[in-house]
Amino acid sequence: MILRLFEDLINNPINTLIYIALFSFILLITITFHEFSHSYIANKLGDRTSKNLGRLTLNPQKHLDPMGTIMLFFVGFGWGKPVPVNPINLSPNPKTGLGLVSLSGPVSNILIAFISTIPIRLGIIDISSVNLNYITGTFSAGQVFGLTIYLNLLLATFNLLPIAPLDGFKIAIGILPKKIAYEFSKLEKYGPLILLSLVFIQFVSPKFSILPMIIYPIMKILLTLIMIGS
Repeated sequence: MILRLFEDLINNPINTLIYIALFSFILLITITFHEFSHSYIANKLGDRTSKNLGRLTLNPQKHLDPMGTIMLFFVGFGWGKPVPVNPINLSPNPKTGLGLVSLSGPVSNILIAFISTIPIRLGIIDISSVNLNYITGTFSAGQVFGLTIYLNLLLATFNLLPIAPLDGFKIAIGILPKKIAYEFSKLEKYGPLILLSLVFIQFVSPKFSILPMIIYPIMKILLTLIMIGS
């Protein structure tokens, strides 16, 4: 994503630097709540592994993954530091419990996005001033809330993809029938390679970028749902 801002840095450096600072701040909050939610639900379901390792905290330093954060900045997709979980300790059972823990991260981001729509719903912020993804012209509260909504829906949608090591992979295992889940779990070792290939294909051959074709329609649906009534 930062790669797209080089031209803007030359043409409008002050506005672009403010945007990058705001993007970084919102991203920090977004990732922190995402990973904290994993740890919180794991602890509630009986596994104290992450709590004992200091991950049941809102301290961003405990949750940022260097590579995942860099990916978010440069290509628009990324992740936080995985929260360690021992499925054996989870209730009602390891399979379902792990699925619930994995689901909690994306749900937390959708919740933040929904909360960010409240000022718009109440008419405090004019919906016409809301600009998702990028801030142009004079900064406004609508643009800040719009960026918050965008980043949270982006992280939630990306992590719902059923590709290891993303949350969606373990969510799928949690809801699939036992035999199918077992066979699907064998794909875990190939997940990182598949994911990186999908991310970088947009640079090699932009016309065949698969991730945006999957992610943005889902984000649009989620945005429509959280904005109902506004």
